[in-house]
Amino acid sequence: MKRPIVFFALALTIVGSIALAEKMDPRRPKDFTVGLPKGSWPTARMDVRRRAMTDLALPRTLKKEWSRASGAAGLETSPLVDEKGEIVIVNARGELIWLDDKGGELAHVPLGGAAGPPTLLADGTVVIVSTSGEAVGAQKTGVRFRTRLGGATGGGPAPLPLEDGGVVAATASELDVLDGHDGSVRARTLLPESMSGGALLAAAGKVIAIAASGVVYGWVPGRDATRLGSFGGQVDGGATVYDDHTLVAVVDVTRIVTLDIDRGVPVPRTAPIVGFYLGPVAVRGKTIYAMLETQVQTFVVAIDGAGQEILRAAVSAPVVTTSGDGGVVTVLPHAGVIVDAKGTVAYATPDGQTGIVDPAGVVSPAPDVPCLRIGTRARSSAVQGLLPAAAGVLIVACESGTIARYSGGG
Repeated sequence: MKRPIVFFALALTIVGSIALAEKMDPRRPKDFTVGLPKGSWPTARMDVRRRAMTDLALPRTLKKEWSRASGAAGLETSPLVDEKGEIVIVNARGELIWLDDKGGELAHVPLGGAAGPPTLLADGTVVIVSTSGEAVGAQKTGVRFRTRLGGATGGGPAPLPLEDGGVVAATASELDVLDGHDGSVRARTLLPESMSGGALLAAAGKVIAIAASGVVYGWVPGRDATRLGSFGGQVDGGATVYDDHTLVAVVDVTRIVTLDIDRGVPVPRTAPIVGFYLGPVAVRGKTIYAMLETQVQTFVVAIDGAGQEILRAAVSAPVVTTSGDGGVVTVLPHAGVIVDAKGTVAYATPDGQTGIVDPAGVVSPAPDVPCLRIGTRARSSAVQGLLPAAAGVLIVACESGTIARYSGGG
């Protein structure tokens, strides 16, 4: 059995032990690669805790190295970066594309139909769930497996890679543990309500799913899913693991809330504000990072473990839309911030402006606007993802399909 070095250490002991309990036939040996996936950004929001914190130093300034279109189709999800530094993209047509560090195309695999967010597995397999409810695993050589899932279709949360090399895939209302080698189903459960589009999490030895209502469910495969509590409103962009037994999220775009999943108790982490928080948040230690949009300015903010705002850096003018029905203000879709181990933050505003905020609050915007909004759809967002590709290197992925690489030292 091959055992790669694990890139980040979160032991899904309960999930892993159940997933590995499949009966083996000694007459038909198989090779498995186990461990969590490696790479500088191998799954949504960096790791299975979705903390959006990288050990790689983010650049302190942004100098564009190159920019290229990844095809005629745009992007509806963030790309990934694997252990070779290759950018892994799933476009709006359901095409899986690998780019090298110069932007050259390495491989192109049609997955068939619109697809949700991807995740890498330990052996390099890319797994997505299509909007029609099919889990697809693929490598550069082609599609490896297709598995029909149950539950409501139309899009679900990002898959969760497991330490045994498998994956938890989801439709809008069903969770399935799949074998990472052949896609076979090891366990499944139905949830009583539709999940949000964020990402599945791992915390307290459970698979965590967030419903569109803000209710949080925990699942140990082989048992029924249980209600762990509620954030008390709609979660913006998905939740994040704050510590081993606490989640944190932007709720109703007006407050940041932590939820104790042992006791089911939500606690506001911020005082009332005039404006909107833009999630999902990033977490470094006990510090929470997000964007805050007011009527006059958009800020990157940091909030410490006591709930005090310790950083507020102005990054752009606000970008909101006002509906013609009652003058209701709606925040446009947006990408969440990311942070490195020293507290440097990379941000993208809803209108596509990107930049860096250093730990002292000094803002260094990109010299250009790499991503322009191309539509007014409810899901439309100029920037689909920010991700590190190496020390001092930031990748910006645009809704239009453009991928830009910036550097500037760490």
